Amino acid sequence: MGRAGLVRGYQHVCRRKGCGHEEQVEDAKLRLCPSCKMKLWPKALPRPLRFHDLRGTTATLLARAGVSLVVAQRMLRHADPRLTANVYTRVDLADLRAGVARVPPLSPLCPRGPNPRKTKAGPDPETRNKSDPWIGRGDRI
Repeated sequence: MGRAGLVRGYQHVCRRKGCGHEEQVEDAKLRLCPSCKMKLWPKALPRPLRFHDLRGTTATLLARAGVSLVVAQRMLRHADPRLTANVYTRVDLADLRAGVARVPPLSPLCPRGPNPRKTKAGPDPETRNKSDPWIGRGDRI
């Protein structure tokens, strides 16, 4: 539960009869009771979790698994698949990196840069309209 992020801390309790020592810490490492030197038993303290949080997690996991949006929409009983896509599916850094990794590398035959030869594809950069920054850009294919 700790690795999943569902725990907000641990309550370490001495189980010796009559001792009653307790301490609350963030980790579950082995600790000894300061009064009787017996091992303290960690008890996980779960963070507050609502049922609605599980719906969002389910939708996100379905999207990462590649399940179609319509299937996820039906499972979550939504009327519109856009609601499922916009509200419930969350994108994190790992999802963005996976998307960038899917982009194929540039071919050496088709570089994305200024064209060394002047062609009739667009106006000359020296004579183009300066008010429109998109005219004559060299990064078009």
